[in-house]
Amino acid sequence: DVIATPTSPFPAFKIGEKSNDPLQMYLSDIFTVPANIAGIPAITIPAGTTSSGLPLDIQFMAGHFREDVLFSLGKLFEANR
Repeated sequence: DVIATPTSPFPAFKIGEKSNDPLQMYLSDIFTVPANIAGIPAITIPAGTTSSGLPLDIQFMAGHFREDVLFSLGKLFEANR
């Protein structure tokens, strides 16, 4: 079993684009924090692009010590993209 979430609430942004907005910088990592707090493994995988070509990612989280599940799922996900 895994949990799938977006990696970020918005597409990637240019380097330095949001450096003057600390709240937006904080929010860009908001979906990656739960795995770190829970101490569970997670993997982020490219999932496509927006209409303007910006990259989109998906994050998968698994149970404790189940990195094997994430690696297998990641390989399968990328092969079928």
